Amino acid sequence: MFKGLAGFILRGRIQAILVTLFGNLFPFIGPSAIALVSLARGTAQSFWVFMWVSLPLMLLHYINADNPLLIGVSISSLGLMVVVGAVHRALASWQWTILAALTTSVLVALSFSFLMATSINNLMEQIIVFLEEFSAMQGKTLQGATLSKSAMLGFVAMGLSLGCVISMMLARWWQSLIYNPGGFQEEFHKFTIESKTAVVLLGVMFLGMLLPKDSVYWITLPTIPLLFSGIALLHFSVKHFQLGGYWLVLFYLSPLLLGALVALLLIGLAIGDSFLDIRGRLLKYKNR
Repeated sequence: MFKGLAGFILRGRIQAILVTLFGNLFPFIGPSAIALVSLARGTAQSFWVFMWVSLPLMLLHYINADNPLLIGVSISSLGLMVVVGAVHRALASWQWTILAALTTSVLVALSFSFLMATSINNLMEQIIVFLEEFSAMQGKTLQGATLSKSAMLGFVAMGLSLGCVISMMLARWWQSLIYNPGGFQEEFHKFTIESKTAVVLLGVMFLGMLLPKDSVYWITLPTIPLLFSGIALLHFSVKHFQLGGYWLVLFYLSPLLLGALVALLLIGLAIGDSFLDIRGRLLKYKNR
């Protein structure tokens, strides 16, 4: 199914535009289609797909201007894939690909504060009204609810970053189905964060703790590369010790019970891998 979809996307520009346009109605499909074009056909081709898909989205913005920020985020999520896809095509490094996704997502979110200030304020007011109405339905009172502009933009930056990384990985998997079956798994299992980069990410995160409380989303942004590195290490370990896929199922269900503790564990594993080469030690342990 997915191999057929990937093949259809790469069949031509019109097919890629159609999948991106209608796939944008579903999580990750539209951005992944542009990323796949960028990876397999080059930046120029993915740029034209992005431009043609942006036209109806911009038209939708003028027809229904209730939430122009949401339209802006949707268009930006597609444009980011052109840039990040070009980075991965040029460097073939997940570390730098994810860092590029973070950087561009932050820049886009900050640009919204200048280009769509009124839309952000209107959306914040709508969210506050919704929260108050929802609390009233629950028989509770929510007085003095506030939502800062910084928190809103930080949430947008985090959403764009996570969506960009997941879409890139999905696109890379689609590409491997056509050209190199199983290649994405091997590539992902090797993904780790260099020790120097890990130090910088942790430094930025700790400096971010000095910011006001409404900057929580900005503070967590530097943990995203470490989080995905920890997930890669977990997938590598399950495959290396042939533990069975049900361990991964349990892992992806564990946040329902343990919440943020799972993320902290993954980040800790990623940091340990950056400095102690856990993958190398596991290989040596099994070969004894």
